[in-house]
Amino acid sequence: MAAGGGEKNMAEEMENAFTGCLSNLTNQEHFNIVDYMEVKTGVEQAVQKFLDVAKEMETFFLQKRLLLSNSHPNQLVREECDDLQVELRRKDVLIQKQMRRLQHWQGVFQSCEKGAPPPPPQPQQQQQQMPQMSRQQFMGTPGHGSFQNQAHQSPLAHLAQAASNIGGGFDR
Repeated sequence: MAAGGGEKNMAEEMENAFTGCLSNLTNQEHFNIVDYMEVKTGVEQAVQKFLDVAKEMETFFLQKRLLLSNSHPNQLVREECDDLQVELRRKDVLIQKQMRRLQHWQGVFQSCEKGAPPPPPQPQQQQQQMPQMSRQQFMGTPGHGSFQNQAHQSPLAHLAQAASNIGGGFDR
């Protein structure tokens, strides 16, 4: 590859190889051919040419990156530091989001333990949550036991109680 005009030629080669791949897949004359091995070979050759040009382009950019690292080593360190700072900010935002969710669900859990209605959902979570149940549906009806009483039952007894609450019956 010649310096100077090599970049333009490489970009044109890449574009031509890509166009060749697409034309092999969309060309009407391939649909009329009975010999599918010929079509398969043409597609494979076009894809291989595209991959070869892509490897050449990757090599070109890696060589330029190596030259840059030799001539300006501080710039690579600065770029790496900037990337790490961006990643740290992104992770800090993610941690803050998870902490807000944790605090919300801790509040819901504590209000359920006290028997108070759960606090309203956060605005961000309204789209993701299922419709809210009323306090009576959540706590159970007075005649069929309440949520607090069911916490000390065995799983089978809890299942039987839940089935009786929805009108079904669970007889053994």
